[in-house]
Amino acid sequence: MVGGGAASSPVYLQVILWLICLGSMASDSEKIRKWLKKKGLTYEKFAYQVGISWSTVARWAGGKVKPDPIYLEHVKRNYPDFPL
Repeated sequence: MVGGGAASSPVYLQVILWLICLGSMASDSEKIRKWLKKKGLTYEKFAYQVGISWSTVARWAGGKVKPDPIYLEHVKRNYPDFPL
């Protein structure tokens, strides 16, 4: 196709960027799950120790959301080896 095919549309590019972000989130969530398991921590125990809700930890570990930088700063103070 000449000039402005589907591959150059803004929606197509947005989908590509979304998929890239989704892939990195999955990678981060896997790191979190493996780290918690290595430490022997449940979502609840870890959340309690760093002062956040267990559902927030579950969303991080499930790849639903990435940790907010403010939370990460607090987590890193308590667990310098946290994988993110």
